[in-house]
Amino acid sequence: MKITSRILIALTVWAWALGAPKVNATVTAFLSAGNTCGGANTTTFQTDGPAKDVSLCITTTTEKLCNVSYRLVSATTAEGSRFNLLSRTVASPFTLTNQDIVSDFAITNPASTALNTTDYGAGVTSPTGPLTAQRIATLTIKPQSSATNPSYVLSLDTSGPAPGASVAGVALGSSCSEEPFPEDTGISASFTFTLETPPSFTSATSTTFTYGSPGSFTVTASGTPAPTFSVTAGSLPSGVTLSSGGSLSGTPGAGGTFPVTITATNGVAPSATQSLTLTVNPISQTITFPTQTVTSRTFSPSGTFAISPTATTTSNLAISYSSTTTGVCTVSGTTVTMVSVGTCTIAANQAGDANYTAAAQQTQNVSITQASQTITFPTQTVTSRTFVASGTFAVAPVATASSGLAITYSSTTTGVCTVSGTTVTMVSAGTCTIAANQPGDTNYTAAAQQTQSVTITQAAQTITFGAQAAQTYSPGGSFAINPLATGG
Repeated sequence: MKITSRILIALTVWAWALGAPKVNATVTAFLSAGNTCGGANTTTFQTDGPAKDVSLCITTTTEKLCNVSYRLVSATTAEGSRFNLLSRTVASPFTLTNQDIVSDFAITNPASTALNTTDYGAGVTSPTGPLTAQRIATLTIKPQSSATNPSYVLSLDTSGPAPGASVAGVALGSSCSEEPFPEDTGISASFTFTLETPPSFTSATSTTFTYGSPGSFTVTASGTPAPTFSVTAGSLPSGVTLSSGGSLSGTPGAGGTFPVTITATNGVAPSATQSLTLTVNPISQTITFPTQTVTSRTFSPSGTFAISPTATTTSNLAISYSSTTTGVCTVSGTTVTMVSVGTCTIAANQAGDANYTAAAQQTQNVSITQASQTITFPTQTVTSRTFVASGTFAVAPVATASSGLAITYSSTTTGVCTVSGTTVTMVSAGTCTIAANQPGDTNYTAAAQQTQSVTITQAAQTITFGAQAAQTYSPGGSFAINPLATGG
């Protein structure tokens, strides 16, 4: 089983002296991860995993150091034999002062009394100091298959009655050849091993940002060492990144839904994956639609005009236009086509996209007013006609209206002629005046009346008078004319 870890370290330093210690004699010891005094005093381990290096380091304020004695013990008897000391490497200028390790052995509590397994020392031939974080030795420690607790603490053995070979201590002096040394001081330090565990996500599987606004979300996972995070599938929107520490942050440059897979790793198998959905909500937008430059237009059949000025939106997205009064006008693109007289209401719309919600519709009105019209009524082809009782003739040519609307005809001289449709009926000789009219409609005002005249001339006539029958004279007699004369 592979396990991750996190190290906690506790360090306690105490001192005592034999002989005549100096008042200002201060010695501090600490254990550091790695082959350095600059590491943490904690590290992770795997059960029966690789060995770890731990360095013993010393700092003195004013004193010079001749000799260091030390041995490691477990925190309790029950935690003994969970780690073995494989080897030690003494740092310059120190050299071994006691027998080296014969073979790796278990670190226990209490420590073994065998010299070659528990009692280690390092010394110099001439005093050295003051010291700042001086590495004395590096200890190589291997976790065993029995090391399954979440954490273990190993420390310098301080259980003896006085500093010396049986416990952790240092020898101070002006000359390292003198024995006993004028000043001896005990030291203590501890080091924590934390069991490694694989990552396991603890954060939510979804979060929400807003387009164009800074957002943040923290991806978290348990595990020792602390896991690092990366996006291993899918893509985040532009402007948003995931840091190795789990900070998902930034200002989204696009709206929508972004499913990604995040992997947490810490060197301990198996790595963990989580599906995370980032939803970037759209923001609102508004339309500005100014009053039209020309707010009133005269009707023209299928006449067109351009929307001016056009509308704009805070999103800079394209505006679409429509008519809410299709009986008066229609809209295609930015071109308005007249249908009839009335109020033409033009609507500006923006439906939104992944980044913006739909904008509230804005409208502007243009009044379509009635157009004037004129009648063209040419001179009649036949301007003079001979009277025929109840005789008829057609209006020719007929009149036309600029609106295209139908012309109606009438007579302004009904004693001479009457008109029905485009047929003129003679009533008498004289001037027959024909009037062309167009009364207008919703879209056009009434046209001015136009007239044309036709002269109705007197017709020629003859008298027919048949021969009379012979009559016998009779004084004072009379007779009737027969046949009578006829004219026409």
